[in-house]
Amino acid sequence: MSLRGLLVLLVLLAAVAFALFRLRGAKEETEAQAEETPLIAAFDDAKVRSITTGCDDAAYVLRRAGAESWVLEGPKVSEADPREVARLLDVLRGARVHKVIAGAGAGDAGFGLAPERCSVRLEIEGEPAGRRLAIGATSPVGYERYARGADGSVVFVDGSLYTAIARPPDAFRERRLLPLDPSSVSRLVIERPAGRVVLARAGSAWRLEEPVQDAADRVEAERAVEAATSLEIEHGVAPRQPVDAAPSRRIALRANAHTAYVAAAGVEGKRLAWRKGGDTIGLVPESSLADLDRPASAFRDRQVLSFSTPDVRRVVVTRGGAALALARASEKDPWTGQDGAEPQAPVDGTRVTALLDRLRGVRATAVEDGAPPTAPTGTVVVSGAPGEIARATWGPLSPGDGEEAVWVTIPGRAGVYFRVPASSFGPMPSGRKDLAAP
Repeated sequence: MSLRGLLVLLVLLAAVAFALFRLRGAKEETEAQAEETPLIAAFDDAKVRSITTGCDDAAYVLRRAGAESWVLEGPKVSEADPREVARLLDVLRGARVHKVIAGAGAGDAGFGLAPERCSVRLEIEGEPAGRRLAIGATSPVGYERYARGADGSVVFVDGSLYTAIARPPDAFRERRLLPLDPSSVSRLVIERPAGRVVLARAGSAWRLEEPVQDAADRVEAERAVEAATSLEIEHGVAPRQPVDAAPSRRIALRANAHTAYVAAAGVEGKRLAWRKGGDTIGLVPESSLADLDRPASAFRDRQVLSFSTPDVRRVVVTRGGAALALARASEKDPWTGQDGAEPQAPVDGTRVTALLDRLRGVRATAVEDGAPPTAPTGTVVVSGAPGEIARATWGPLSPGDGEEAVWVTIPGRAGVYFRVPASSFGPMPSGRKDLAAP
């Protein structure tokens, strides 16, 4: 080949390479832009009135029945789980166009869109036309599916969109016995053959109203509420009329305006459960009831004292007629100690802090009703700048399970006393020397 012919060939190759580069660059830019395009125009969940679907053999209608409630239609009418409805709406809102395949005038048959394999229609308040989505066949070379875009074009979408829509109607049925958000529960009543337990929310705290009036352990109360609102019947149980069991054969759970029942005994690790006034009925695992079948004492608050160490300005420990007074002017000032009428003198601040941290961390092993069984042997009073913030009186108890214990009472829990391991409550300083610097 001549030099002239070689140069012409090189020029032609360069032109082809440039053209391919331009075509490839434009294609990538279009696809990247397409990935940001929503498949369905934006909508407000609160304005969606119904969702009608038809996907192969799975067809159902979800119709709004209230601000937070939905009804499932197909094949039977039943209560729908609003959480599942919200998930479906999130999937529809998040669907994106992966790639534009053909323009608006393209035929449907070659893409499985005539008839479509799956369709969704959103009825939206204030929009007569609503929103409609059509999904066709699976791509012959991947997991993606053909779909009809909002502008009528044929596009590629992720195959998981079809999976999320083409679920059996039973997947949307409400299975919770108490369909409530745990944070919305203000009162939980547990009625069982062993006795009745009533827990009531009081701001950020909880109260035990029955079988005794007392402070409830917040963690234990919320654990019970979480367990009650998490009870779900197993899949595959057809709705039918609730059974009627005598109180001696059931556990009743009442939260806000909802009431549910669970059989007091089960078979092969499962118990029959049903909701009053609804069609929710089926089997629940016995293990899911463990947090609801505990004795009432398990819900009582076992925290003895509650205060913040930096807020403390004065501590007075009285034992056997002798008093030790500890004081500081502010959080940053040093501690001083005074035995009775003797002059104040510096004490080791780290030991005072350790004493306070130990006191506010004390938890009882049991909470008992009635007067303490022995005479008191000491009192500790903790004060801040405004005044007294905590007080505890203690005395000896007979050893429980071989461990030395003391009883402790506090003014805010009149009529009860705490059983506390002596090792966690003491030793209490008897004088300034016990808090001297090492």
